[in-house]
Amino acid sequence: RGTLKTRHVIHATNAYAPHLVQSLRGCLTGALAHMSAQRPGASFPSSNGGRSWSIVYNPGFDYVTQRPDNQDGTPGNLMIGGGFFRSRQQGLDQVGVWDDSQVHALPLTHIRGVMPAIFEPQWGGGSKLVKAWTGILGFTGDLMPLVGRVRPSKDKDSGEWVAAGFNGEGMVWAWLSGTALAVMVLGMEEENLEEGVGRPGGKLDEWFPREILGVDGGRLRRADVANLADFVS
Repeated sequence: RGTLKTRHVIHATNAYAPHLVQSLRGCLTGALAHMSAQRPGASFPSSNGGRSWSIVYNPGFDYVTQRPDNQDGTPGNLMIGGGFFRSRQQGLDQVGVWDDSQVHALPLTHIRGVMPAIFEPQWGGGSKLVKAWTGILGFTGDLMPLVGRVRPSKDKDSGEWVAAGFNGEGMVWAWLSGTALAVMVLGMEEENLEEGVGRPGGKLDEWFPREILGVDGGRLRRADVANLADFVS
């Protein structure tokens, strides 16, 4: 729609970032994640949206959160996701996927049945799968996000940057990764900043591990997605 001119570009498209940043190809890939909304059984105790669960097994885990009760007093739906390693190829066929229009039967079967199996007899009848869908996670070969400058620039006041590859832990990593990236873009890494909303006080390296999450050559080698083969297998 025309030509845009800017001093900085931040790539925040997670698994899709390598489409525009060639150096990230082979280090950041898509992975298919299954999610669902389910009506709980009649005997399931309602938490009115105040509780979540992790169902942990080896390998992998499922994650569950209940929405607040409905206005008529009925329990809110359970938001249940996971089943990654329950696919036909134990997770391998879920990696390297960027198409979220597909739903795979085996992961869906798993997340559809995991809560009734665990909570029976405190589950009861009347449960229902309300909706199922998939989304694309961004995975790196060392299971750590990529946060920093992605292209060298002679001008410190311009550049291309990335915050992506949260490996399914975006709610843990994304907030402070975005804050850290903003500090870098502004060139304020060495400043002793005051604590603010969403930002720790002090210098960047006092609270953000750039040596682990940076985007230099050594980090990109560690983030090679071929390393995921050992993790998935």
